[in-house]
Amino acid sequence: MSSFRDAIALNGGGTSLVADVPAVWTNDGRAAFGGLLGAIGVRALDTIAPEGCPLRSVSIQHHGAVEPGPLSASVTLLDQSRLVASGEAHLSQSDRRCVTISATFVRPRGRALEVPESVARPQGDPEKTKLLPYMEGVMPVFAQLFEYKWTEGNLPFSGAAEAGFAGWCRHKSDADAGPEAVVALLDAWPPAVYPILDAPAQARTLSWTIHFTSAPEWAPGEWLYFRSHATVARDGLASTSGTLQMADGTLLATMKQLIAVREPRKRK
Repeated sequence: MSSFRDAIALNGGGTSLVADVPAVWTNDGRAAFGGLLGAIGVRALDTIAPEGCPLRSVSIQHHGAVEPGPLSASVTLLDQSRLVASGEAHLSQSDRRCVTISATFVRPRGRALEVPESVARPQGDPEKTKLLPYMEGVMPVFAQLFEYKWTEGNLPFSGAAEAGFAGWCRHKSDADAGPEAVVALLDAWPPAVYPILDAPAQARTLSWTIHFTSAPEWAPGEWLYFRSHATVARDGLASTSGTLQMADGTLLATMKQLIAVREPRKRK
């Protein structure tokens, strides 16, 4: 089974790189997991990041599905000043552009501006919360490479009144504690609108923006807390927000995601 570290590995050099997407890192054995694609883009962009200028924001646009196999990544440093740099990565397969990732790198500017985090603290003890088992054929293929512990809200397709949930999560395979691992964890969960549906449905991410806070020390094997909710859903589109925190409440990243949701299949 391919580890996360192996799945985002890049070969080649310069501004042209190649990844190899394993079948286990897909939704259904055919279409690659969007969180992995975002992580590959971030790893590619790291090759052109100015020294001492950490990644603070990425915006990901999906243009088409990616199949298991070779995936080309081209990167460009668009602009660079003393404090800020911007770059762009294009992921392509069979001469077809599939994903565009825009990134902003910002040097720390001291502590003159600080606003306390207003995100609610994680609920429950991850060591005392029951692990959600992987259910083949029900959950995406890639879900077997993560561990989940549900703590708030309802499960997908339960016909709940609220579109949102929260829980603990971590990588099950080898992963480094970098922004790539954060990107994958943010997308490892089902869409926040799934709990209000009463039958299975398919969803596709159209656009996705992630903001990284200051990078505290965290271990790849520790439990992190994810919380997500839908801000609006209409005309088959849903806008969702999410956060990822450490156990002590420290915020690692926030995200906004636009999702297209197909009409659910009616239960017989």
